[in-house]
Amino acid sequence: MVARGGLHGATLRPADVLRGALELGALTFVMTHNHPSGDPTPSDEDVELTRGIEHRAHLIGVELVDHVVVCPNGKFSSVFKS
Repeated sequence: MVARGGLHGATLRPADVLRGALELGALTFVMTHNHPSGDPTPSDEDVELTRGIEHRAHLIGVELVDHVVVCPNGKFSSVFKS
């Protein structure tokens, strides 16, 4: 776990995510988070954060493979790949 959110979201910096990948010597990684609302559709903030992390990961030679949003009603996978 990198961050824990509150009622209206979580504060997360790309460095928080990438630090874990670097510490583990990862070549690839998958991100996941939940939407307690029950709607797995990614928010604009989800998309923006993920694209930023994907870009920064590429710069350091680590690949973001996927970002999965999970909720009681299902999941949304590969939502950020263009």
